[in-house]
Amino acid sequence: YDAALVLATTAVATYEAKAEVGVSSDPHLFASSLQSLAMVHECLSHYAEAAECADRAVEIWQGAGRDQEPQLAMALHTRAMSHLASEEVEPALPLLERAAEILEAAGESYLQDFTSILLTMAGVSNHHGDFEHGRSLYARVLETMADTKPLSDDHAAWLNGMSARALFGLGSSYAQGGQGDEAVDYLSRSIELFEVGYGLDHPEVVSAKQAI
Repeated sequence: YDAALVLATTAVATYEAKAEVGVSSDPHLFASSLQSLAMVHECLSHYAEAAECADRAVEIWQGAGRDQEPQLAMALHTRAMSHLASEEVEPALPLLERAAEILEAAGESYLQDFTSILLTMAGVSNHHGDFEHGRSLYARVLETMADTKPLSDDHAAWLNGMSARALFGLGSSYAQGGQGDEAVDYLSRSIELFEVGYGLDHPEVVSAKQAI
């Protein structure tokens, strides 16, 4: 991440330097560089910096009329995560919903990003006791994974992992709702998929076993 931070910062600084001396550059590439920098800051838990970069990227794409740009959706997701890190749920939810809408329309090429946003939204719903909505989102992830054919062993492992996370979320939801039998069923199924995709000692396998 430290190396990525240097590269992303340099890319953004290059576009900013061009703008200062009046050299034109592709605003799409500048916005993409800002989003890359925002994502690195998010991975490093620099949420204020991530929010600033994501906001700038969103402003550029929307100013250019690119309201269906998949990269815009990723910037919205990054901005929402900054809100959630500060426990600001209300401003995060519409950003997540808009990002999911854009990525769903973008097709299978952005399936990973789309399902990641669905899982984020489901987790937020669970955390705030809206179990019914959270479960519907987890079910949507499972449906999406079931309709997707694996293209390679790595892709199959990823599909298993996303399905396992959705099952884990469902299990956690039922556990919080006091429905122990349903919780154990979903958690057990999540363990099976986690073990296939990641092995016996993966932290998410351990988490699911602890939850049971």
